[in-house]
Amino acid sequence: MMDADTLLNVDSADPRKAEACAEHLKNSPDGWKFCADAFVRGLCRTEPAKFLCLHVVEHFIGTGYSAASPPDRQCLRQLLLTWLQQRSDDAGARDKSFVLNKVAQVFAMLLVADYPAQWPTFFDDLLSCLKLEHHIIDMYLRILSAIDKEVVDREMNRNDAMLERNTLIKDHMRTDCVPRLVDSWYEILTASESGDHELACACLDVVGTYVEWIDIGLIANTRYTELLLRFMTVDTLRENSCLCFHEILSKGMDAQVKIGLVESLAKVLEASGILPPEEDVDPDFMAALAKLVGCIGVQLISSHNKLLKAGAVGPASEARDAIDNKLQHMFKFLNDEGDDISQHVIPFFISYLNVLKVETENPRPNAKESVQALLYIIIMKMKYDDSYSFDESGEDEAMFLEYRHNLKVVFDNIAQLNPQLLLETIYGISVPILQQWQSLGFSDVEVAIRSIYLIGEVVPGNHFAADKATLLKSMMETVVTSRVSYHAHPEVGKQFFETVVRYEKFFQQNTSHIADVLSAFLDQRGLLNDSASLRSRCCYLLSRFVKAVRVHLQSIAGDALKQLQSIMAHPAREELFNFHDQLFLYETAGALVLSSASSPGATASAMKQFLAPLIDTFQSLLPQVCAAKDDAESVRLAENISQVISYAARVSKTFSSQQTMKQCGCIEPFCETVPVFLEALTVAPARDVLHAAVRLYLHRMIVCLEGAVVPYIPNAFSHFLKDAQIRDIQELIPLVNQLILKFKAQLHQLFVEVFVPLVDQVFAFLGAPVEDGDQQAQLEKVGLHKAYFTFLSALINNGLSTVVTQQEASVCQHVVMSIVRATTESSDPQLHKTCFILLRKLVESWSRGATVMPEFEQFVYENIVPACFLSPLQPSMSMQDAHVFMAVTENGNLMKAILAKEGTQLLHFLQVKYLPSLNLPAELAEEYCGALQQDIKVLRSYLKAFFTRLQQMVQQNHR
Repeated sequence: MMDADTLLNVDSADPRKAEACAEHLKNSPDGWKFCADAFVRGLCRTEPAKFLCLHVVEHFIGTGYSAASPPDRQCLRQLLLTWLQQRSDDAGARDKSFVLNKVAQVFAMLLVADYPAQWPTFFDDLLSCLKLEHHIIDMYLRILSAIDKEVVDREMNRNDAMLERNTLIKDHMRTDCVPRLVDSWYEILTASESGDHELACACLDVVGTYVEWIDIGLIANTRYTELLLRFMTVDTLRENSCLCFHEILSKGMDAQVKIGLVESLAKVLEASGILPPEEDVDPDFMAALAKLVGCIGVQLISSHNKLLKAGAVGPASEARDAIDNKLQHMFKFLNDEGDDISQHVIPFFISYLNVLKVETENPRPNAKESVQALLYIIIMKMKYDDSYSFDESGEDEAMFLEYRHNLKVVFDNIAQLNPQLLLETIYGISVPILQQWQSLGFSDVEVAIRSIYLIGEVVPGNHFAADKATLLKSMMETVVTSRVSYHAHPEVGKQFFETVVRYEKFFQQNTSHIADVLSAFLDQRGLLNDSASLRSRCCYLLSRFVKAVRVHLQSIAGDALKQLQSIMAHPAREELFNFHDQLFLYETAGALVLSSASSPGATASAMKQFLAPLIDTFQSLLPQVCAAKDDAESVRLAENISQVISYAARVSKTFSSQQTMKQCGCIEPFCETVPVFLEALTVAPARDVLHAAVRLYLHRMIVCLEGAVVPYIPNAFSHFLKDAQIRDIQELIPLVNQLILKFKAQLHQLFVEVFVPLVDQVFAFLGAPVEDGDQQAQLEKVGLHKAYFTFLSALINNGLSTVVTQQEASVCQHVVMSIVRATTESSDPQLHKTCFILLRKLVESWSRGATVMPEFEQFVYENIVPACFLSPLQPSMSMQDAHVFMAVTENGNLMKAILAKEGTQLLHFLQVKYLPSLNLPAELAEEYCGALQQDIKVLRSYLKAFFTRLQQMVQQNHR
C-alpha cells in the first residue's frame, strides 16, 4: 500500500500526492477497503482526507461493486452502517457538509445497486439509526435527498435499463417503507416546529420531492395539512411550506378532491392574512407564494376542465367560481415589481385565457374588464427597468428578456381571445404616452411604441385601407407625427424604426409621411446616431423601408441619395459602420439610384456615376497587392478589394424579376465592371481572397446581366482553373452549375470546352493520396466528390448529356465509369439515387439513337447492370431506410430503361448469365425478370422484398 499518511493528512501533505494516492487506491483491488475502514474508524485526520476516501469508495461502487463477491459487498454495507450507528451514538459528531453529502451519495449508490434484492432491510437499517437529534436527522434527510436524485430526479439522463431499475425500486419502496418514511417526516417536522427550523426546512424539501411519486393520501391529509398551514404563519418556515404545498397540489388526484384541497388551503391563507400578502413581505417568500398561487390557479382550471369533460356541470360551475375568486391574487402577483415573482403566475394567466376562449359565446360578467386590466399589467411589465444595462448585458438582462418573452406569449393569447380589445387597450395606453413623450421616462415611451409594433404579429387584417379608419392607422399617425423619433434614448429610436418598417403598408397609403421617416433614418436619429447598435440596425431597416416604398420616392430619392452618399463618404465610415452595415447601405443606395432617375438612360448614367468610386478604389488597390511587403499586407489589401467587389455585387441586389437590370437600362454600367474586377484573377498574392470575391460577383452578374455576362466567362474560367487547388474547384462548380441552369444549350460549346479541364482536375484531386489523420484533406475530398456529382447532374438533367458524350471515348468512359463506381463504393444512398438517375438518362439518350460512347451496349451489360444488384447489397443499405428505398426505386427505373432498349436480350442475360453468377435460385431470377416487366409501381414494391431476400442470402453465404 502507498504511504497512507499522504492520503490521511491531505491538508498538511502535498494535495497532488494525496490525489495520486487516491488514484492508486482506486486501481488497487482492496483500495476501497482501506479507505472505507479508515473513514469509519476515524483515521482520516482532515475533512479533505475523508472526502478522498469516500471518493475511492464511490468509484468502487460505480465500477467494481457489481462484480465483487458477496462477502465484500456485505463488508462495505456493514462498514457504512457502522459509521451511521456511531454517528447516532455520538452527539458531538460534526463533519463538513461536503463530506456528509458524499456519504449520502455513497448510501444512495448502494441502494441502487442492492435494494431490494441484496439489501432488503436498507430502510429498516436506516430508520433504526434515526433519533430526534439534529446531526442524526440531518444525515437521514441528506441520504433521502441523495436517493431521490439517484432514483427519481427527472433532470438526470437515464437509459431504459436504469429507468426500469428505478421503477422497481420505487414500487418496492411504496409497499416496504414509504408509510414509515412519511411518519418519520411528520415526527421530525413536529419536533422541529418549536425550534430547529433549519431541519424542518430540509425535511419539507424532502417531502416535496417524494410527493411526486408516493401515495398522495399519505401527505394530503388532515395531520399534514394542519401542520403545513401552521408553518405558513412562521417566517422561517413559510417559504419551504409554500413550495411543499406546491408539490402536493401538482400531484395528480381526483378533480373534486383536488378542488376541495385547493379551496381549504386558499381559505386558510386568506383567513390568516397570508393572501393577499402585505407590502413588506420577504421577496423569497413572495416568490414562493406567487408560485403557489400560480399552481392553485392552474390546478383549479385543470380540475374544472376535467369536470366539464365528464359532464359534472354543478361541480364544474363551482370550480369556475373558485377560479374567478383567485383572480385578485393573480393580479397582485402579476403586477409585483419583481419579475421573478410576477413570472410565477403567468401559467395561471394563460390557462385562464384558455378558459375564456371556450366561453366566447357565453362570457361571464366582468370577463372583458378582467382581461383588459391584465393586459394593461402585461404591457406595463414589459417596460425596461432603470437598472437595465444596454451596453453590458449580463444575467439580469438575459432574465428580463426571457421574462419579456413570456409576457409576449400572454399578449399573443389575449390577441387570439379578443383582438379588438387588444387594439382598444393599446390605443388607450400608447396614444396618450406618445402625445406627451417629452415629459415621460424612456421606458414608458419605448413600451408604448413596442406594443403598437407587436400588434402586427397577432392581429391580422388590412388595417391601412384607404377607405376606412382603424385604430392601428390612428396609432401609426401618432407615432409618425409625434416627433418621438427625436427621443434621445437609442432603444426608443430603435423601436420607432422597427415599427415604421413593420407597417410599410401604412406609408404606401399615406405617402406624405415617407419623407419625414426617410429624414429620420438619414440624420442623427438613425445612421448618424451615437449608438452603434442603433446605427447598425438602421442600415438594415433603411434598406427594407426604401424597397417597400420605392415607387413613391421619385421626388425625394435624389436628395436622399445625396445624403446617403455623404454618410457613406464620411471620414470615419469604417468606425461608424462595419462591413455588413455597409452592404445594406450600398443596397439602399442602389434602390435610390433607380428611384431617382426618370428614364432608363438617366438611370444608366446615374448608376455608372455611382459605381465609378468603387471601380477607382479597386484599381488603386490592386497594384498595391502585388507590391505588398509581406503576405499579411497583401491579404489585408485583398480583403479591402473583396469588400469593394461585394459592395458592387450588393448594389445589384436592388434589381428583381419585376424590375430587371435590362428594364432599368443598367446592363452597360455593370458590364463595364466585369472586366475590371476580372483583373483580380491575374494577381498571384492573396489568390484565395480575390478569387472568392470574383466568383461571388459573377454569381450575381449571371442573375442580373443574363446573356451580357457570357463573353467574360471563358476568360474567367481560364484563370479559375489555372494553378487551382482542391477547394478552388469545389467552389467553382456551383458557378458552372448556375451557368448550366441559366443558359442550358445556349452555352453548349463553352461547357464542352470547359468540361475536360475541369474533370481532369477533379479526378487528379480525388486520386491524390491523403495522409492518415489529415481530416481536413479528407473532408475536402468528400466535398469535391459531392460537388462533382452536382456538376454531372446539372449537365445531364438539363439536356446537356452530349457535353459528356461528345468528349473523346476515353474521357467519356472514365466519367460514366465514375458514376457506376459511386453506386458500389459509396455508402451514401442519396448519391446512389443520383447516380441511377444519371445512368438512366444516359441509357434513354442511347435508346433514342444517340451515341453515348463506343461499345456502350457492352458497357451496360458489364458495368451498369451489375451495379444495379451490387449497390443494394452493401452492408450500409438497409431496406428500412427511406433514402435507400428511394435509391432502389431509381435502380428499378434504370433497369426499366435498359429493358425498354434491350427487351428479351436483357431478360436472357439476367436469367442465364448474370443472376446465376450471384448464386440466385432460378425461380427467384425468373420472379425478378417477371416483376421487371410489370408497371413501375408493382416493380417498386417488389424490389424492396427482393433485395431484402438477396441481402439475407448473401449474409448466410458469408457465415
